[in-house]
Amino acid sequence: MRRRMMGRPMMRPQANPQRQLFIQQLREMGFSPDPNVRKQAVVTLDGLRNPRAILALRHISENDPDPEVRALAQQSLARKVQNIGTPAQNVKTIWDCDACGTRDIEGAACPNCGSSRPRNEDYI
Repeated sequence: MRRRMMGRPMMRPQANPQRQLFIQQLREMGFSPDPNVRKQAVVTLDGLRNPRAILALRHISENDPDPEVRALAQQSLARKVQNIGTPAQNVKTIWDCDACGTRDIEGAACPNCGSSRPRNEDYI
């Protein structure tokens, strides 16, 4: 089912290949037999600004075999749920470049490679 805007179907933007690879790697991390890798997946999900991250954290908090991973996911989930209604106007936007790996960028484009900051639609 397509959404419509002013009578025309809206197309969802395609994710870029780097983001698709990141999502695939994150899924693989979540199913790793090593609990430390799954903990890192929880930390990564905690940093994502996407509602789907909440669903993934909920699944991990209920189903992971390791109690430490479940506890970490529950803490992360509680933080995300608590911050749902808070305005993000006073928060400085800092992002990491998926193209070249530069971290903690504040502007609209990466100073090293010129790649633009991801939009909300680019997240999972």
